[in-house]
Amino acid sequence: MATRLNCCNEGCYLDRAPERLVLQGYRQWMGGYDTACVACWERASDLYVNELGARAAGPIVLALGQWVRMLRHLARRHLNAFPGATHRLCRDECLVMALIAACQHSDEGSYSRVIKEIVHDQSDRRLLSTAKLFADALNECGLRMLPIPLNVIEDILTQPERETYY
Repeated sequence: MATRLNCCNEGCYLDRAPERLVLQGYRQWMGGYDTACVACWERASDLYVNELGARAAGPIVLALGQWVRMLRHLARRHLNAFPGATHRLCRDECLVMALIAACQHSDEGSYSRVIKEIVHDQSDRRLLSTAKLFADALNECGLRMLPIPLNVIEDILTQPERETYY
């Protein structure tokens, strides 16, 4: 993982609040859809409320839900996610993290590349729109992710979809 999404020593990337909240929010929200278990969505909401307080968490959780719903709706295949709080990332988790980071940093090349990989119709702007809303909501609370450069995204895309973890 050191050459991919880890900024320095093992684990530090996911020790940062913005990255941890995005990843855990994505995992819990996907888990809710995959298992039809409302408790997963409640855990995602609780995670943000505990970190930010109820007032600040509300708009972010709403934006998270809209973004993940759009990911699932527009994705060309089922997107993978680890359950729980492991510090490992699967390929799809790396891509969705890169999408939000690219939106926060206005990195059109990176978010365009991720969207090209995820969705059927690249001209459909709904995924980008919901990703930007989520990224903006995070920014408003000072939760700015580290940038993930396009060359790192390209490296991630060379890995098998289901078998390689970072």
